[in-house]
Amino acid sequence: MPKFLTRSLFAALLVLSLFAASSAFGAARSHSGKARAGADRPGAGSHYRASHAHKAAHQSHRRRTTHSRPPVTPPSPLKQISPVEPTPAITPFETTTPPVNPAPPVETTPPSAPVEPVTPTPTTPVETTPQEVKAQEEKAREVKAQEEKAAEEKKAGEEKRAAEEKKAAEEKKAAEVKAQEEKKAAEEKKAAEEKKAAEVKAQEEKKTAEEKKAAEEKKAAEEKKAAEVKAQEEKKAAEEKKAAEEKKAAEVKAKEEKKAAEEKKAAEEKKTAEEKAKEEKAREEKAKEEKAPQNPSLTAKECWEEPGKAGENTAKIEACGYPGFNNTGVEADQSLTSEEGTVVFTAGGWENTATHAKGSGNYEDRRLKGEIKINANAKPATLKNDEIFTEAKCKRETKENEPCSSNSIDFEASGDIAASGFVFSHIRVGGTEIKGENSVQNCINDRYSGTWTGEYLKCIYGGGLVLNGGGELNHVYCPNDQEETGEHYECVEDEGGTPAQPLKVYDSTVFNGPTENWGETDAGGSSAGATAAAFRQPFAGEVGEWVFEGDLMAGGAYTIYAEGEAPVVVKDVRFARCSERTCPKTSGAELDGDHKQLINAPTLNIGDGHGWWESSGLYGVWSNGSGHGVAKSIVWEGNFWDDNLGTVAK
Repeated sequence: MPKFLTRSLFAALLVLSLFAASSAFGAARSHSGKARAGADRPGAGSHYRASHAHKAAHQSHRRRTTHSRPPVTPPSPLKQISPVEPTPAITPFETTTPPVNPAPPVETTPPSAPVEPVTPTPTTPVETTPQEVKAQEEKAREVKAQEEKAAEEKKAGEEKRAAEEKKAAEEKKAAEVKAQEEKKAAEEKKAAEEKKAAEVKAQEEKKTAEEKKAAEEKKAAEEKKAAEVKAQEEKKAAEEKKAAEEKKAAEVKAKEEKKAAEEKKAAEEKKTAEEKAKEEKAREEKAKEEKAPQNPSLTAKECWEEPGKAGENTAKIEACGYPGFNNTGVEADQSLTSEEGTVVFTAGGWENTATHAKGSGNYEDRRLKGEIKINANAKPATLKNDEIFTEAKCKRETKENEPCSSNSIDFEASGDIAASGFVFSHIRVGGTEIKGENSVQNCINDRYSGTWTGEYLKCIYGGGLVLNGGGELNHVYCPNDQEETGEHYECVEDEGGTPAQPLKVYDSTVFNGPTENWGETDAGGSSAGATAAAFRQPFAGEVGEWVFEGDLMAGGAYTIYAEGEAPVVVKDVRFARCSERTCPKTSGAELDGDHKQLINAPTLNIGDGHGWWESSGLYGVWSNGSGHGVAKSIVWEGNFWDDNLGTVAK
């Protein structure tokens, strides 16, 4: 082959190689730009890999072309061909509507560095052999084949790129359609929601309006109903008021009629009650007159009788107008309140220490099982229509054979001064048995200077009444029915006080008869016996004047035994004695003791129905005593015997 032809062929091959390389480089840059702009498009990665494969093949061809044989020097310098300008990168489609849910950017592999343009190496023209020519032809064919392949690949790439661009356009359009649809759907949804909200709002407004209307209607109905109820209530109130006024008027009328009837009835009952009261009072006065002691009779004979251990046999005595068991004590038809305990009188009144019952004044209509204590500062009071039963106060004395020292009513003193001004009216006072723990030493005991009064009083199962401060007894019954070991018995006792006070006894029954224990000696050697029916001795102080008038008296060693210088008045006193024919004889044994007592042994001297002893008392009616002075004045007049009304000499 001619040399110029060989050189021309070589130059052509070189130009083709450079063109191919430039095309491949441009495609690679285009592909790299597309890859950077649209990495998310399908096929982008495969196109990029094909571009790299083509570049690698081109470089391999260069190595083979450059190093397979010595460089050929061309006959003349060739003009350097500028590399083909790379195809501008395809700008991806810009979408007008952003994707609904844009995906995060995908990292892409940075494009390879741009291929540098190949600068032809100057070669020295050489002679080619047929083998070389053949080889060159073969090589040219290979190059052509490669170029065709590259063209095909380029075409395929362009078709692929067109397809991808078409697909991208379709996807863009689809995205736009989708975006429009989504926008439309969102707008429709929003419109639906707004419509629904409007409907809901309309419904709510409608409901609110309906509720408001219903509330207004309900309120109107309630107001109407309230007005109706109010009207009914007002009507009812008016009717009730009218009915109440009519009822009240009827009640007032009924009350007035009832009051008038009651007043009429009360007037009739009052009249009847007054008449009944008058009749009752008349009966009571009659009964009282029949029961109460009359003025003692100065003409009746044989009024005395043995009263018995309980002092209850006094019918004959009472018949003669003297006090007895039945016409003294609590008045007839009295209702008594029972209680137990100790009643104490003080400056403020009285109080039962057991029940705490109390009063500021008198003590009346009581049946007391107990005792009464009167403090020295007690204010004056009256005990009326009472019964005092004192029990179990002499247990120790009875057990130890000593005289009983307890009293039913006991005055206490401050120094030698006791309370004064007490009145005991219509009372029964004393123990509940003649001997033992349920008897008492005295029914009323005032051994100090207090002064008291007794009327219609009876002393039962007790030694008698002590009035050391003086006082007065009216219609008093004192049988002195007591038997105490070593005790000296006196029905009325006055041992004096400071100052001396008079003692007056009117229309009373004062006895001191013999007892079964006469001469009985106690643990101290004192023997029991009767001293006197009335006994006076200035032992605790000076004694005052004594007055006995209109009384029935009997018993005692002396019936009246009065020591001291104070005057004595004994007037219209009835003395009881037994008759000479029936009196107990003195043939019985004589007992030793403070007072010698003669009894009709072995039977107790109970008298003969007229008295206990021939001279009223065992030794006589009267004794002025000895050792404490003799009464400076003695008035003795009108005194008489019960059996024959004969005069009793002093």
